[in-house]
Amino acid sequence: MKKQTENLRKKLKELNEHSLRVADLARKIAKVFGENEKLAYLAGIYHDVGKLDERIFNIISQERALTADEKKIVSLHSEISAQLFLEKNSEKMNIKDLLEVTKAIKQHHKPKTKLALIIFIADFYDALRHRPNYKNGNGPLSKTKAFEIMQNYNLTFNLPKTIFN
Repeated sequence: MKKQTENLRKKLKELNEHSLRVADLARKIAKVFGENEKLAYLAGIYHDVGKLDERIFNIISQERALTADEKKIVSLHSEISAQLFLEKNSEKMNIKDLLEVTKAIKQHHKPKTKLALIIFIADFYDALRHRPNYKNGNGPLSKTKAFEIMQNYNLTFNLPKTIFN
């Protein structure tokens, strides 16, 4: 039981740190793109909060590869994250900004808006840098190697390398 509790704490800490790093990088990318830095930061903070849903958290907390059904369940985190964002911010923001951030959160794995693309880039880079065994056994990677992979996927959009520090 003690080991399970330690694993849960570790996963919560990882999720929190990941969201903060993504939000910070998203804000930097938004600045270069001339987009709203505050909205980018908010979308970065909330993009994975849906992973705290009990069903999803129980799945991602396991130290093994996920089944196809589990991957489908985990993919729901974007919708849950967007819903939680709406619930917490609907009375604090104007409708245009609220909808823009909500779309970005929902689409952060398959971006259709500029803000969603910013979150996708920040999330992908952070995963390369900080998640062990991310995509084909890579990771965590050095800044240089992660940036090279981003370039290979045409995900740097001429952003200065210094942003990814």
